[in-house]
Amino acid sequence: MKDFAKVDNALAAAQLAIGESSNIAQLALTYTYNFNDQKYQDYVCILATIAQIAIDNTKRKYDIDLSQEIAIIKKDLEIDKKGLPLFWQLTKKDKMKCSNPEEKNRRNKISKEKIRSKINNQIICPMNYLYGLELNRYRASESTLPMEDFFIKHSLELHHRVAKKVEAFIEKYAKELQKFVLTHEDVSWKDDKEEYFLLRSDYDDLIRDIRELKLGKKYLGLMSWLINRAFVISPDIKRNINTMNTNINKNKAILMKTLYDVDRDLFLSCFIEKNGRLT
Repeated sequence: MKDFAKVDNALAAAQLAIGESSNIAQLALTYTYNFNDQKYQDYVCILATIAQIAIDNTKRKYDIDLSQEIAIIKKDLEIDKKGLPLFWQLTKKDKMKCSNPEEKNRRNKISKEKIRSKINNQIICPMNYLYGLELNRYRASESTLPMEDFFIKHSLELHHRVAKKVEAFIEKYAKELQKFVLTHEDVSWKDDKEEYFLLRSDYDDLIRDIRELKLGKKYLGLMSWLINRAFVISPDIKRNINTMNTNINKNKAILMKTLYDVDRDLFLSCFIEKNGRLT
């Protein structure tokens, strides 16, 4: 058990090293735009290698103390002296688990204030340019096209009970996905590999369950019916929106990906191209 504990601790440390080395590499790259010293470019390469070693630690062991190497580089970068770029305000949050939303907001506020105190406005880099963009200026002034302008409504050629069964499949997966995201909001999805692959397996099962219905060309009507309900497109759906008893409209992205993966050609047949209907 002690050996297992050592392995677990090593993997946990490596996981932290992945994020830390990536963050420090980003700072080193930023410094290459501002300070004429070859070491910053060297550190970008070294830290990229350290990150890969940390990732590889899940299956092999290297004779290197990742945390120590990162600490040495971090010290030599003199971050406290040189400061942080402006965009860094968007990249740092308090990662500690909190018992309630109020505590989380309080810690995030303290973390942001700490970062702001270290910002060096003289530092230039491409990411600062993106940070300063006013994206609303680049949005089209025209309103978006209504879905009915390019949606093709096909007849539902199967029993509503079967259609509702498929809808239930998608809603069930959406709930599991939402639960996963809410419990992993402070880390990258793939940081928790076991949970991630279980979620991926659930999605594969979802596609398989729908395909096992063996509906043939009847899938076209099913897809059209589901899209219509999700986006509330046709007049009859709009009239009955309050009595539809469905949450599919809250899971539009999952619905569209699922239908596309089930049968790409049939899915695209629910929409109109500029040059005419897809066949």
